[in-house]
Amino acid sequence: MKYLILIIAFISFKSQSNSQNKIKNVNSITKISKLGDTIEIDVNKAHIDLIWLNDTIEITRYFGKPYKFDLNKIREIKKDSSFTPTKEQIQRRYDVFGYNRQNCFSYALEKYFNNINIKTDSIFDENSFLEGDSFDQIIKTTFIKINEFSANKRKYLKQEIPDNTLIIFINNRNVTEHSIFYKEGVFYSKNGRFKPLEYNKIKDLLKIYYYTEVIQYYTLNLDVLEKFLRKTANTKTNHIKKVVY
Repeated sequence: MKYLILIIAFISFKSQSNSQNKIKNVNSITKISKLGDTIEIDVNKAHIDLIWLNDTIEITRYFGKPYKFDLNKIREIKKDSSFTPTKEQIQRRYDVFGYNRQNCFSYALEKYFNNINIKTDSIFDENSFLEGDSFDQIIKTTFIKINEFSANKRKYLKQEIPDNTLIIFINNRNVTEHSIFYKEGVFYSKNGRFKPLEYNKIKDLLKIYYYTEVIQYYTLNLDVLEKFLRKTANTKTNHIKKVVY
């Protein structure tokens, strides 16, 4: 029997007020206090409720290799009750499925925290998919907006962007459409089911996300994190949860 083990812990840190948001004495972001009560297991993934600071968010964790076929479903599709996939078919399916396991929200947060020397472990990585409303909640509670402007005002696109900035595209329905990490002149983006790419101009990304109306820049809110850590400093925050699949 296999287990997906998520270790959720929060450790204290000292804030550093420079523009890079590098935080001392923090080595991991798997510090979201505890797993929630609702866990749904699928063939290749688990839908998990996580407590992020004081809020509940949802994240999908994919199990990675080996990719598993839902035999009952595929046999029904093929109308063949004896169908069993070959190793080649399993590998081909995994290759197609591979880049779908992470979306832009998870990827941007992974790049952000890793670049300020905080490991994202099993929360944000190539096997995690973060829903848009959960991403919005993380941004609302944990980040500070440092700039906002219309995507149609191209003069603003030429402004200098601070290193380690999280960039968000808001579309014409006022929905968070895409997220990007920026550092040293490079925009790191994962566009849909494709592999992550690097861009030198934000306007090249706007050609892909052409419904973008508002662009926002964010940085980590150290005051909020410090306040949370002070509040929980004397409480036990290490939780280990085994998910059987």
